Amino acid sequence: MNPIKFYRVRDWIKNLGIPLVGILSTRLDLFSIFFSLILSSLCLAYAFSINNFYDMRNIRNKKGFLILSTIPLIISFIISFFFSMEMLLFTLSFTILYTLYSMNPIRLKKHWIFSLTINTFCLGVLLLLIGLYSVSNTLSLISFTFLMIYSSFILTSEIIHQIAHVKEDKKERINSFPIAFGIKNSLKLVKFIQLLLVIFLLFVIFSNPKTNFIFFPTIIFCFLRFVKINSLNLNDVNFSKLRTKMYGLQEGASYVIILILKCVLVLP
Repeated sequence: MNPIKFYRVRDWIKNLGIPLVGILSTRLDLFSIFFSLILSSLCLAYAFSINNFYDMRNIRNKKGFLILSTIPLIISFIISFFFSMEMLLFTLSFTILYTLYSMNPIRLKKHWIFSLTINTFCLGVLLLLIGLYSVSNTLSLISFTFLMIYSSFILTSEIIHQIAHVKEDKKERINSFPIAFGIKNSLKLVKFIQLLLVIFLLFVIFSNPKTNFIFFPTIIFCFLRFVKINSLNLNDVNFSKLRTKMYGLQEGASYVIILILKCVLVLP
């Protein structure tokens, strides 16, 4: 068995940039970076592997598969228990939500309200809080703004992901957002999310330009995402590939660089 494939590491490793930004939004702390990335990796490994478990119909060794899926879960609880109550709460919330998301017969992923909410909250909010609360127990305006940025991006990414799986979801009787409201309306929502985020960021930046100008990159990336979605030809587009070309890595890398420089140079 290949653990990289079993725990679907390649599907979630890019999400580790979110807790990293959560840490760097407060200060540069190598221990916290190591700790939060390990804990986040364990949570993600459980979430993606348990989802695979309930997605697969023909599994030869169900008990063994389930045990392997829960190993990272157990380790994550042990680590978070000895770190802080906040971290234990985040891990517990992540676990419960993704278990209900995947588990039969509840399987909350079958309805778009729960699937969009759970993915956005767990991947966009909880991962950032795991990073943030490893170095601080307060939510500053900068940290809150990053919560909005990454929640918006995860929501955008999840809508596109659901569009890419419309055919499969119809067969599985999953009522995703594109199935409920159509692909065109789903893309309109994606564009609307970009506009709302830009408006929010402009208010944040103008409230304190000297400190909050660091959020300007997202305004650029929102514009690029809007243009990309607006120029799509629905008769000739691969939404699975589109999901990986929404500038998430570039945006995340820009913030990691900016925040490291901010910490090292002790800028306001």
